Amino acid sequence: MAYISLEHIERALPENGTLALWCGGDISKAEQAIETAQGEVDGYLLSGGYTVPLNLPPKNVKNYVVDIAVYNLAVMSGFRSDSADNELKVKYEKALDFLRGVATGKYKVPVPDDGSEDGVSSPEAGYKVRSRRKMNLEGYWDGRV
Repeated sequence: MAYISLEHIERALPENGTLALWCGGDISKAEQAIETAQGEVDGYLLSGGYTVPLNLPPKNVKNYVVDIAVYNLAVMSGFRSDSADNELKVKYEKALDFLRGVATGKYKVPVPDDGSEDGVSSPEAGYKVRSRRKMNLEGYWDGRV
């Protein structure tokens, strides 16, 4: 299941070109950029303990897939980091920063879960919490500080 479509890419492109122009007339380049971006996002999500692909990806995940796909398409089209399209690289790096945070557990991605009351679940953190029985300290403390 694809998180985004060609229309998402076309809407995200800078005003200085159309999808056909950016792809050099070969739309399969845009499809490849989407597939690569989704694979990259899924890799980070999988590292964070999520089941991929997400059935209903949240808007921020879709936006990050778009940012990565547009950057991938720009690189395939001869993107230069010193050009006016440097904003594409900034968005790409922002997306990767977020995804690295998801992979390490710093950030959570809300995903629908049929069994939860609020409709959102997060992956297991890998920590177990244990406690001991309450200790009776009666007689050890006289109340003075």
